[in-house]
Formats: sequence, C-alpha cells, structure tokens
Amino acid sequence: MSLQKMLGLILVVVFCMFSLMFSTSYAWYSYNNASTKFEVATNNEDVLVSYLRGEYIATNVGVPILKSDVDRYSEKNNFIIRVKDNVLDNDMVVNVSLIDISIDSSLRNSNFKIDLYYQGKSVASVSGDYIDSDTMDIANVTLDSDVDNSFELRVYLLDDGSDQSSMMNKSFKAKINLNVVSRLKTEFTDFKDTDINIKSITIDGKKSDNMPVNGYYKMDYVCSKGSKIIWDSLSKTITYGKGAISKDVCELTFTSDNNYPKLSDMDIGSYVKYVGNNGCSGKSCYGENANYVSDNDMGYCGSSNNKFISNGWRIAYINGGSVYLISGGSPECSTDNLNLDSISLKYCNKDYIYNGECSNSSIWNMKGIDFKNITGTDINNCIGNNSNKLCGYTNDLIFNGGYYWFSNSLYSNNSSIINSNNGDYGIRPIIRLKNNIVVTGGSGKYDDPYTILVK
Repeated sequence: MSLQKMLGLILVVVFCMFSLMFSTSYAWYSYNNASTKFEVATNNEDVLVSYLRGEYIATNVGVPILKSDVDRYSEKNNFIIRVKDNVLDNDMVVNVSLIDISIDSSLRNSNFKIDLYYQGKSVASVSGDYIDSDTMDIANVTLDSDVDNSFELRVYLLDDGSDQSSMMNKSFKAKINLNVVSRLKTEFTDFKDTDINIKSITIDGKKSDNMPVNGYYKMDYVCSKGSKIIWDSLSKTITYGKGAISKDVCELTFTSDNNYPKLSDMDIGSYVKYVGNNGCSGKSCYGENANYVSDNDMGYCGSSNNKFISNGWRIAYINGGSVYLISGGSPECSTDNLNLDSISLKYCNKDYIYNGECSNSSIWNMKGIDFKNITGTDINNCIGNNSNKLCGYTNDLIFNGGYYWFSNSLYSNNSSIINSNNGDYGIRPIIRLKNNIVVTGGSGKYDDPYTILVK
C-alpha cells in the first residue's frame, strides 16, 4: 500500500472515531439534560432589594403604644423589592422572615408585635409569644412585576392598659431575610426561559401561586403533551421523568397526605431538625458546635487545629424502631468527664424523647455501646488503634474532625480512640427518640434537615 493511501486510510479512521465520540457525548448530555431539576423554584438573583435603614433590626422596646398610634410611633424598617426586567413575565412569590433573632424573655408576650405591610396594607402580624427559635416566617407575598414593591416592618409593644414596665427597655434584634420561593410563568406563548411551564397549582382545592413549602403532600398532574414529572414530598422539588417533552404545559394538584414516612426509615447520617430545651442555651440547642463561626469554620473542642467537619443533629443508628440522634460535632466542651451524662440532659426535649422524660435512660453522652452500634466493633478493641476502618476511621459520625469524650474516660482525636482522664473535649449527646416520629419535610441534607413530628 502506498504511503498516500495509508495516510488517507488513517484520516478516515480518525474522522470516524471523532464522529463516534461526538455523537456518544451528545447523547449522554441530552439524556442527563432531560433529568435536570424542574425549575419551578428560582433564586434571589431575579429581584433587587433596597433597604432604607438596613436589613437589621436592633431596638430597645420603649413605652407601650395604643393601637391607634402604631402607625405613628412604632419602630419601622422599610424596604423595596423590584423584579428584574428579564423576568417581568413571571409571577414571583417572596417569603419574608426574620433570622438570627435575639429577644429578651419578657418580650415573649402576646403584646409584643411585629407587623408586615405591603403597598400600605397589612399582610401579617405575629406576636412575641410565637417566637420560639432564632428564625420565624412572617408571610409569603406575590410581587407586582411592574412597580416598586414597598414593604414596611413595624415592631412595637401594644398597650393593653396594664402595668407593662417589665417589658420596657428590653432588647430585640433580628435580620430581615428575603427569599424568592417560586416563579410561575403566566404567559405560555414564549418558552425561551423554561422547558416546561406551570399553568396552575392547586393545594387542597385552593389555587396557589407557589408549591407547598411545609407539610407532606401527594401530587397529581396533567401535562398537555404527556410529560412525566416526579414530585419529592420531602425535599419539595420536582424533576423531569423519562419522556418529558420540551415546551409542555402542566397543571399541578397537591393533596395533604397524613401518611408521613417514618424517621426510622431514613438513612443513617441524615440530618434532623431537633431542638433541645432542658437548660441548653442559644444555638447549641439546635446542635451548633462550640466555637462555631461559619459552615467553613464549624468550631472545635480541645484544639483549634482540629475543627469539626459536621454540625447539627444526625441519625446515629436505629434500634428497636427508635431513632438515636447524635450531635454532628459537639454543642459544648467540658473538662468534667465524670458528669457527661448529666450535662447531656440539657439537650433533652420531652416532646420528642423516648418515654417523654428527661433522664439518662433516654439521653446520655456517647458510650461504648453507641460506638458499637455505629461501627459494629467493640470500642475496647479500638483503643490506640490508629486509622482503622473497622473502628470507624472513614465514618464521620465517629471521626468528625474534632476531639470529644466518650462516657468511659476515652476520647476521640480524629484518628484513634485514646484513654485519658483529663482534657477540654466535646460532649456528644445521644438522644433516643420516640418510636412514632415521622418526617414532614426536608431532604435530610445538612442545609435541608428532616423536619419531624410525633404522630
């Protein structure tokens, strides 16, 4: 064969290989593109927010105000939301909430008020006696795409005619938090922004501007071109199913479903929204680690060179139908290793804990039996045994980046279990929950923990 013919043959083979590679890659991309998340939800980049006095509220409550004088004398925070030009053809719903709440205990009273006004009209009012955590939803509001959306948040003490001096000059602090929770296309002639459009949403027989954000719902749907879509009731998301058709139009119907899934059916290591209330303080009750700074700096005990890599409350193991929670890191540090079980009692919540009583039969600091239930290995066989997978070395429920106590003069140093009687190490409460705990929402991820209910 001549050199010229040989070179020609090589070029043909190379061309065919590139053609095959290109077509295979395109098919893979198309298949994956068809299963991307269904974008009913949007993000905050679709709106512009202007705060007239800043997004923080910090006030010492003054004298009580008569209802007729609230407009004139209440503490006010004003802000304006504008919908960006490129999404003017969409109805957009914004959730207004307060986060990082700090409130004097005397203001947890029905006369301490937070009112929200939209375009000069009252849309929501909440009272201090409903503030039971550092976050609080106020209202969902459908924005007007064509004008400035004007909001006013009023904070005041309502005069009830009694001596309210104990509530005066008390501190309330919070941050206004705004999140766009849904974006629904209202015109169906132009499909350039989305593949599948939502014509209507019905929740328990009532029309809605957004999908359910709380509770547990089943979903039925009708799509004009026959697309298949899948609803995840825990994470509150919709995905395309195989055979979804571009530019289809769908109607969604949500119905309350009281058949909540059991928490005991969820995966080990999942995150759970649980709040202790038996003497713990602040965000530690939510499982936030000691010395926590941010999700990039999750706190530590023992040494700032060994910081925790997880935070909050997690499912440690499941036994006898009960879920056993464990702190992701350590909500507090202690040098008192003789009273770790007593310290752990502060993180009890009678509403959820097994037997409904705060005792060490239902909540304790992590023990050898918990270690065995998580790893399958006796802790006594792991003392000083560095980086052993059988001893949980690759399990972040055991080696979570920081130092913490076990309830038998042992501690973890992030690679092995060590025998010691002293040190400023973390506690790790183990909480046995009631058997009838169900999941009402969330996906079990760190930033979207399961919300729970006693069924």
